[in-house]
Amino acid sequence: MEAFLTVGTYANLSKAAETMFISQSALSKMLQRFEDGLNMQLFTRSNQGLTFTDEGKFLYSKLSLLYQSVNNTIITAQNLAATQTKILHIVAPSSYDSADDFSVVREAVDRFQDAHGDVMLSHVLCEFGDLRRLLEQGGADLAFALDFSIMDMKGISYKRISRFELCIAMSDKHYMSEQDELDYDLLNSERFFTVPIPDIVNDISYTLQRCRRMGFVPSSIEYVPNMNTLLYNIRRNKGVAICGRFDLIGYCDIKYYPLPESENQTYIVAAWQKGKLTREVQELIDLLPGGETIENG
Repeated sequence: MEAFLTVGTYANLSKAAETMFISQSALSKMLQRFEDGLNMQLFTRSNQGLTFTDEGKFLYSKLSLLYQSVNNTIITAQNLAATQTKILHIVAPSSYDSADDFSVVREAVDRFQDAHGDVMLSHVLCEFGDLRRLLEQGGADLAFALDFSIMDMKGISYKRISRFELCIAMSDKHYMSEQDELDYDLLNSERFFTVPIPDIVNDISYTLQRCRRMGFVPSSIEYVPNMNTLLYNIRRNKGVAICGRFDLIGYCDIKYYPLPESENQTYIVAAWQKGKLTREVQELIDLLPGGETIENG
């Protein structure tokens, strides 16, 4: 995996081998074994060098962040052993610092930090799939998430904190953006973008069902790898999406239309592995508003 990611980063066997302190022939063999083990061709080889195949490009986009998270976890553990500092690992979606709906969470975290100078808070903002993996594999003491992204996870407890408003987002250059109220019939011909949640096999079906309940069927639903790509496509008027309001990052060229109340029942939750609460995590949870704790089976 390291060989694949390094070659993918440099797109050059010689430079990648130099970075890994091994010979180019040894690296080439490692890369070939990786491809053989996956039964996939990840690169196209030519006299000009290496370029990703579509499968290789997809795998690189998914594995690079996961591999980085593994390395960061190891480094953090090493630092913890050296300093004996208490570290509280928090993961949250990429919208955590961009959506005003998360302000109540951020304020509670700040209050906790002010009261616990001896605890270092480590934040990782990531996409749904990486958040799920970190929570499931013990890389997070506490996750702030949207309820639909973790509700199917076994062995996870969570506390509802507050509502998260979902909207249909489009470019302010879109021909529908001048409407005060969105005409859902016009969305039948629209291309929808969505960020997948790994392990939720019917994610596109879920999105399609939600659209049908609102009275329209998109012309297509397309996966993009992360929220930044989704916003990029929206801002360039390539389609529309269902997402939160990214109102803190300065994008004034996106128009938001709240979903109908019946479809707008998403909550921000604090989630953790069942039975693995430290005293510090419990104190942070107690600072958060919300109701009872819910335990997934």
